[in-house]
Amino acid sequence: MDIEESACLKVGPFGGEDANVTLLHDRFLITRKEHECLTCLDTILPRKRMRARTERDNDDNTLKTFYFCWPCCEAMAADWNNGNFDLSFDRAEIRVARARQREDAWRRQCDEALDAEAGAPVDDISLHCDPCY
Repeated sequence: MDIEESACLKVGPFGGEDANVTLLHDRFLITRKEHECLTCLDTILPRKRMRARTERDNDDNTLKTFYFCWPCCEAMAADWNNGNFDLSFDRAEIRVARARQREDAWRRQCDEALDAEAGAPVDDISLHCDPCY
């Protein structure tokens, strides 16, 4: 493990949340398939090095694995080395922007489907699906 990886693993990616979880694994590995970075929502391609953090939620006894791309890991390591021990706000802002883009695309897709189904524009917001409005 190199110094950047060591520093990255010291950063709590959830900003010190007080969740009832047990950490099972927090390590770097090479992906076998595509994953989505939890921080920036970027796609992590197969055969790429990334951070994988597996936790058990003690409330509902479920396992969850969270994946972090290399640029986000570098940002976490830089934060640690600069004395900031929580997730980088710059990377989190990327996530918010990408989430908004996805939501806008979903709404456009929903609007287009409803327009095609009805044969005319739909102005009544109650006719749209719940994820969109």
